Amino acid sequence: MRQPIPVNVLVSGKLDHPDFRIVRSTFAEQPPAIPIDEVAQHLDGTIDLLVLLLDRSGILSPSLVHRWMDQEPLIPIVAVLSSLCEGELRSPAPWPGVTRLYWHKWQYAFNKFLWQREHGLLADWNQPKTALPSDRLSTTTAIHSGSAGIDVLVSCSRKMAFEAYADELRLAQCNAVWLESLRGPGYDQQPSRILIDGDGFDAALFQRLKKIERDYPDVPRVLVLGFPRSEECEAARRAGIDIILSKPLADGELTWTILSSRLPESFKSCLPAIDNHR
Repeated sequence: MRQPIPVNVLVSGKLDHPDFRIVRSTFAEQPPAIPIDEVAQHLDGTIDLLVLLLDRSGILSPSLVHRWMDQEPLIPIVAVLSSLCEGELRSPAPWPGVTRLYWHKWQYAFNKFLWQREHGLLADWNQPKTALPSDRLSTTTAIHSGSAGIDVLVSCSRKMAFEAYADELRLAQCNAVWLESLRGPGYDQQPSRILIDGDGFDAALFQRLKKIERDYPDVPRVLVLGFPRSEECEAARRAGIDIILSKPLADGELTWTILSSRLPESFKSCLPAIDNHR
């Protein structure tokens, strides 16, 4: 495997908020969070990404964003939103040039950012500031030809849900098998991935996840939830889940995640402690 490309990330905002644990877990060491009004002092040509952790709406002014862009126009800015910002993406006054995503979309989006950089592609987050959301979506492709034909074991309670997942996986040349339709103790082959659908997180889903973990301990497991809460994600990881996706899924999010999971551990070495700006 080729050596990962170093990524220098500047973080600002509410790093200790529970919703942002997934962001903290991205880094090999926990970075300091620069106060928003001090970001301009730390922006320079060595920064590859500015991440804003926003626990509520109304704490970021467009004028401040414009100042950062005038200072360093090539640095992508990503605002990660907490559960209290559920209406932010429908705001009539979005921050220009800022990619906004909810905290439960971070793992997928950041992993893809690293993968795109690693493969010499223009990352979604490096699109021009004038790019529309549709322009960014146009780059969301699963370029994983070597993964075609893998077996994906799908666990879901309804046939309709399985058929929807199977149709999308089939477009990526994956073979989908519905776990709940099988007779006997379970699937007697070793799948390449396991995809689990869960509308709401409850005790029954937790037990289902634990059983799948016992039956297939070495297989990467992806869980899809409907707008999860941070405590639900923590419980899912205790039940052996590697990656959590949230509904509604973005275009290409499911197949890209299935085909690329897991993110190679070597990527961890490209993420600094980000303490050079203290």
